[in-house]
Amino acid sequence: MAWLLIVFFALVLVSFFLYNFGKSTGKSREDYKSALDHKIKPLTRHPHIDHNICILCGSCIRACPETHGSDSPLGIVEGRLLLVNPAKCVGHAQCEIQCPTGALTVSLGELAEDPNMPVLSVENESVMPGIFIAGELSGVPLVRNAVEQGEKVIKAIAKRIHPPQTPEPGIFDVAIIGLGPSGLSATLSAHEHKLNYITLEQRHIGGTVANYPKQKMIMTQPIHLPLYGVLKKKEIMKEELIELWNSMVKKYQLNLHVGEKVESIVSENGFFEVTAGANVVKAKNVVLCMGRRGTPRKLGIPGEDLSKVTYGLLDPEAYQKKKIIVVGGGDSAIEAACVLSESNDVILSYRKDTFFRIKDRNLKKIDKAKQSGKVKIIFNSELTEITEKTVQIKENDKITEYENDYIFVLIGGEPAFPLLRSTGVLKDSPKPQEPGVN
Repeated sequence: MAWLLIVFFALVLVSFFLYNFGKSTGKSREDYKSALDHKIKPLTRHPHIDHNICILCGSCIRACPETHGSDSPLGIVEGRLLLVNPAKCVGHAQCEIQCPTGALTVSLGELAEDPNMPVLSVENESVMPGIFIAGELSGVPLVRNAVEQGEKVIKAIAKRIHPPQTPEPGIFDVAIIGLGPSGLSATLSAHEHKLNYITLEQRHIGGTVANYPKQKMIMTQPIHLPLYGVLKKKEIMKEELIELWNSMVKKYQLNLHVGEKVESIVSENGFFEVTAGANVVKAKNVVLCMGRRGTPRKLGIPGEDLSKVTYGLLDPEAYQKKKIIVVGGGDSAIEAACVLSESNDVILSYRKDTFFRIKDRNLKKIDKAKQSGKVKIIFNSELTEITEKTVQIKENDKITEYENDYIFVLIGGEPAFPLLRSTGVLKDSPKPQEPGVN
């Protein structure tokens, strides 16, 4: 009798496992087919799988921070581990760490052939000697990775000029471009290494993070900040991180120039001339921490210059009982639409027929907001004209006019590729005139 009970429970467990396995692989098969049909590719570094040594243990799927239930960047399809949701992979690399056979290797892969992806050395130095790249522009996402790279490049520069040299009048050891996570880390590290540095930022401290919606949760692993130590929290709010950065800027009196957009970087007589408006900075080395989003992308339609049109949401609570249009289909647009819908009438306009590149939790949020009637979603649509009190939206060749108070255009940015190309750090850049000298 005891053996019969053991066999019974064993069969129940096996059946339960097979059911969930089948359900999971079915979802993965659907996701993989959708990715192929829509030609979706990973946005950044991602795992490459050696099927000869993969044992399909699933440890990589369970380890991925982007795995939520049966929804995961990785999945098993027809007995093979595949990247079934390429757009949801953001390069955590936990899959590589947890794989017991070494079957996964996280790298840029085919993205390394993108002409807009700079070629970097192990020290993150570009093909233009003396110009380093850190953060999102290097193809490595996440705040933690950006912070690590910012410190890494400064250590490399400090090592080259050690022992400290007598400062040359008017020439900095390093000019840091950008004040996002990588730029702040590089700045703190330069201050820590007592380098003669200057940091230029066109907008504000925090870069892209500063433009996140209020109370946005930033997912990180414990990170090391120069001059601070280990930030042990795994989850912190945007405001908390910005407050920490601002306190360090004030505490160490960092040499920052905010509101200066870099227009050109030219190699000249053994150093670089960095032009930002009327200011020309001379430096032996340059660290580019500008990110890939660059300047906010605009719609190019009449009325876009009106004051009611903005390109970032900083304080949702400032908008109450208004008629709002959010333009875009990425995570930023979805998050803005959801948070604004709590106390406003919100329409989300997106030019495609479905959402492709958003996190699972955001997809669930927008589906719930749609079902509850809080957000009206208009797929296959685009704005054609904006006036003081209305906006025209074209949907499947039909134009409808809506009453409107505010418009949030959250469709990404125009990367600084022209600047990078003229500087000589991209694959298709013209041959640089003269290398920098450290």
